[in-house]
Amino acid sequence: MTMSPPSASSRPEAARAANGGRRSDHAEVTPRSHQLANGRAFGERRRQAAPSPWGAPARPGRAGPPQESGLAPWKAKRLARYIDENLGGKISNEALAGLVDLSVSHLSRAFRNTFGDPPHAYVLRRRVERAKVLMLETREALCQIAMLCGFADQAHFCRQFRRHTGLSPKRWMGQ
Repeated sequence: MTMSPPSASSRPEAARAANGGRRSDHAEVTPRSHQLANGRAFGERRRQAAPSPWGAPARPGRAGPPQESGLAPWKAKRLARYIDENLGGKISNEALAGLVDLSVSHLSRAFRNTFGDPPHAYVLRRRVERAKVLMLETREALCQIAMLCGFADQAHFCRQFRRHTGLSPKRWMGQ
């Protein structure tokens, strides 16, 4: 087997001449000597498998997604009782956070993990539920029920009632 001399195109001088005298840093064809056994060119990285979205476990035996922590049972009961007792007034996230000694952001996250809704949405849902009970058990006017449940006015009450039940208060009563 005879070996032929390297072609003119593989020599640096020939490459410069082909590029108008400029040096080409990007070879069009990778020489066989620079390819690895697996077919990749020298210096080319092998594609890695996508890492787990949770990374390596923080401690041995704790694999999987991070656990979303909720409120302690006594804190959840205290908040639910406070909200039910104060539905007629203003309930702020700051007041709820102070009640269980948490920051507002931590309370919001833990509250949502425990009750399934953020604090404001939970309060609105409880107000609508209280209004349903009052509509069934009393003969009060809707504007009075709206005030007793902590809504700003009857229009606000009707808007929230329709959002939660899909019906206006009058249609809901007619069912």
